[in-house]
Amino acid sequence: MRLDEVQLQLPYELTAANASRFAADIAEQAGGQGVQLDFSADSIAYFDSVIESLRANNVQLEQVAEVLFSLGCFVGEAIVQATGGHWRASSGTSLAPSAPFPIVVLLPDGRLCDPAARPFSTFTLGDAASLSSFYATWTAPVR
Repeated sequence: MRLDEVQLQLPYELTAANASRFAADIAEQAGGQGVQLDFSADSIAYFDSVIESLRANNVQLEQVAEVLFSLGCFVGEAIVQATGGHWRASSGTSLAPSAPFPIVVLLPDGRLCDPAARPFSTFTLGDAASLSSFYATWTAPVR
């Protein structure tokens, strides 16, 4: 299944204004399981391990698409908090043709990233596309 074919059943409209709500919801769900998340690199590494567990248990993407999307919003919100960037609509950006979801993060230096889609790559490719490496790349100082 291609990512652009995934049909998400989300509790809110999929807009840049709601991205932080999706992130907060997944953090709250983890908190209900006794895992405290703070939008740090360690929190993102925790989600890498969650995705690896899903892969190890042969879970199908369709079964966890909403969770993966919410994890992407969590990663994006962590990037926003670390860099001072913000969520925005992907329409009218250079990522619009390739972004499977209509939201991206705009960094203060003008770069754009697509964190909402990253967990789907992590789910498909494993460590080669980890959330941690994505976060590190987009929060590192530009040289």
